[in-house]
Amino acid sequence: MSNFFVALHLLTDMYSLDSKTHNQLVTLCYQDLSVLKKLDSRSYHKALRVVEEGKISREVPLYYQSYNLKDKKYAKDKLVTPQLLITFLHLAEVDKLPKDSLNWVKQKVDTQTLYNAYSVTGKAEDKSTSAANYAIAMMIGNAVHDDQLYDAAKKVLLSMQVTDKKSEIYGSFGDSKTKQVYSFNELNALVALNQ
Repeated sequence: MSNFFVALHLLTDMYSLDSKTHNQLVTLCYQDLSVLKKLDSRSYHKALRVVEEGKISREVPLYYQSYNLKDKKYAKDKLVTPQLLITFLHLAEVDKLPKDSLNWVKQKVDTQTLYNAYSVTGKAEDKSTSAANYAIAMMIGNAVHDDQLYDAAKKVLLSMQVTDKKSEIYGSFGDSKTKQVYSFNELNALVALNQ
């Protein structure tokens, strides 16, 4: 492992090979807890603590996007939903996803309101949505063995698939009118549908 990782026992967002320095930002969704648990117990426990302490509140069972090592504070930026859900998924994979956070995902999937961004108060900031949101929700359902969540998210995900056989993007999760297709949506859908 690189020296900065061994010293910190945390994955920071950037490391410069030239200056051999790292930045001070720890993005919570980059802390792949199940992998860290297999590689290094100390790193796993440190990352888990940073992630768990990043939970906003009981009333808003979401997680801040990042933690600054220098000032020891969590960023109050808007919450980008795919990153938020990946944080949930990483917690779920090590059996640490709180019930209230899981219930938040289930409620948003059931009402098809899993929007692309939220404020730290839990208010929707961007009411558009994406296939990746529901694909990651499927993966969370799979990780916690919740068939109801998995099936509900899958139903929404498949409703976003282009089913017109004459379309140039037939089978994708893109926009049939604009023909825009995003690899992040496609790859997450492929992973979720092939678990």
